[in-house]
Amino acid sequence: MVGEIRDSETASIAFQAGMTGHLIFSTLHTNDSFSAISRLVDLGVEPFVISNSLLCIIGQRLVRKICEECKERDPISFRILEQSHPGISWYKQQLIVWNSELNRFEKKSVFWKGKGCEQCRYTGYSGRIGIFEILTITPSLRELIASKALPNDLREAAEKEGFASMCIDGMCKTYEEATTIEEIFRVSPPEEGQMSEMMSVEPLVDKQAVTESSQPVFEKSPIAITRPPKILVVDDDEISLRVVRAVLETANYQVITAQDGESALRLAIEDRPDLVISDLMMPEMDGITLTRKLKSKLITRFIPVILLTVKHDVSAEVDGLRSGADDYLIKPIHPERVIARVKRLLNRPDE
Repeated sequence: MVGEIRDSETASIAFQAGMTGHLIFSTLHTNDSFSAISRLVDLGVEPFVISNSLLCIIGQRLVRKICEECKERDPISFRILEQSHPGISWYKQQLIVWNSELNRFEKKSVFWKGKGCEQCRYTGYSGRIGIFEILTITPSLRELIASKALPNDLREAAEKEGFASMCIDGMCKTYEEATTIEEIFRVSPPEEGQMSEMMSVEPLVDKQAVTESSQPVFEKSPIAITRPPKILVVDDDEISLRVVRAVLETANYQVITAQDGESALRLAIEDRPDLVISDLMMPEMDGITLTRKLKSKLITRFIPVILLTVKHDVSAEVDGLRSGADDYLIKPIHPERVIARVKRLLNRPDE
């Protein structure tokens, strides 16, 4: 076993060992299987040596898996493919060559995607899965390699003998509900010229998922800009929410809001606020549960949390602090007291 072939000396030693009867396993960094042959030639290995010694090349890449917790049907993805009829025909032809199962393509007209949830940090993906292509060096390919054929000629000959690219393997994994078409096109886009229009399609965005609290995207500037601290305010009472927001904005803080714990958790993961101010009593997910979830995740663990409540109960305050809250305030709030607590938490040294 050779860890990696990256220079002429290593390549020469590996092929010399292969020609004397040893089975050699190694890695080579190239774009695809066919580029590996060109790379070996560039490293000084003679084409006739490659054709006589090489048995197989396996190309592999990782794609993100659809999150199982929030998987849902995605009929839009199939319409993306239908935008280019020649591309559809090309995919069908490749699948026929690969496994002669055209029905597998025609009947699977609905794909899947991840809606986004707490488990996958609202990305829709969780984990990785490999997509592969296996190029077996057949007698006809050996002749082409020895004659210094171009990679495109090698690919054409291999496809006639049943070779399936990583993109085709990825497409099949979309039928198996393992990943999305957009992810396959991102990692291993099709090389067919007729698919160029499909590759120019921008990622689809669910308009319903865009809320008023979404932050605008600014172009990068060479001048460093210091933004005001961002504070997430969570309260199911609209009046209390507006009061706290007005107090913070008067002090030049950037404020985003949520009216329930589930939405707040999502915003905290996506927007990474500098501080969270949450009401204690809320439907579905209360402030204590929200605090525990924030403190249990590495991505939000160090965000300070202030709990608000109308309860003058010591046990409620103790429960809030035990859940991981950094401070506790009783309603009705006093503006100066709130700002003082916020400044103390935002300016404390990193632990």
